[in-house]
Amino acid sequence: MKRALVVQPGKMGDIILTTPIAEYYSNQGYSIDWPVWDNFISFFDAIDCVNPLSCNMKFPPDYHTPTQRYAFGRGDVLFIFDKIKYLISDGNYDLIINPCFSFGRSAVISMENERMAEKFKVEGKNWIDLKYHLANVPLGERWNFKWKRNPQKEDELLKMIKDFSKKKYGSDEYSLIHNYEKTFRIKSIDNLKNPIYFSYIEGYEIYDWYKVIQEARNLVACDSCLVHFIEVVPEFKNKKSSGRPSGWHFMKEFIDKDGNVFYRGVEQPKLKGKLAPTKIKKKIRYTKTQKQKYKNDAAIKVAALKKELKGLRWKKDKKLVNQQIKNYTKVMNGKITETIISKLFS
Repeated sequence: MKRALVVQPGKMGDIILTTPIAEYYSNQGYSIDWPVWDNFISFFDAIDCVNPLSCNMKFPPDYHTPTQRYAFGRGDVLFIFDKIKYLISDGNYDLIINPCFSFGRSAVISMENERMAEKFKVEGKNWIDLKYHLANVPLGERWNFKWKRNPQKEDELLKMIKDFSKKKYGSDEYSLIHNYEKTFRIKSIDNLKNPIYFSYIEGYEIYDWYKVIQEARNLVACDSCLVHFIEVVPEFKNKKSSGRPSGWHFMKEFIDKDGNVFYRGVEQPKLKGKLAPTKIKKKIRYTKTQKQKYKNDAAIKVAALKKELKGLRWKKDKKLVNQQIKNYTKVMNGKITETIISKLFS
């Protein structure tokens, strides 16, 4: 059998995104070896197509905490790429699958990946697209994430979360939240009912949270491993909608179609049925072509206004034109909202 080695030692979000790539090559007849940090070895217990390889390197116990998103504990853990480089040269592999980039010492394996990462960034392309481009795998394979479910672990974890919620809040209803302090404002989730913070629990993998995710009243997450997992599981996409608009729990007052009243996401049962449902204005979504046209028009307008500014004498007139220049400059810089467009171009 042909042998392949995957270069992507972690972290969890990258492993979730790369697993369908391994599946793709497994289906083409390759035996897949995948060296990872030891923290992630157990993830592959439910992934049939992969043989995980230990490099005898792991993160310290606190790397799972919210403040540790961009941290790797001791800097020497990044020398895993040197070990992987040795495996590549000594392993007699038929194929090296390398979707890894911008990962500390990953450049010791491929500088070309780093150059491609910079190119995609300049062109404004998505970094997930880059992963699949580097692996030479169709992007559509991303949704082919497969694992062996463990109903016993799923039930244990669900019971654990519900028991915790009931003990803390008096109800087994909960909102599941995943945030990192450096990238996601904690205050924006203050009003969610019974928040439970997603975090590592020893003995359980991210896919064991399947039923916890299914039964969550609300899901709020920043760009993270939880988001990547939710995105590739069809059942989560097909989950029945509450019919409430995005961001309803942040509104000062929201009344749903059944007459339930919420003040910033907190239900007010005494007011049920006493107020009319909130009317939601549908937002206008601009296409890429429309946005570019508005940017071009704004640039032309700014040039004309600056020319006009030179001929003005009075301070009040200059102030008015400077404000217009400021508004059009916002559009030039990509701030294109329904409010500003209607104000400047109607």
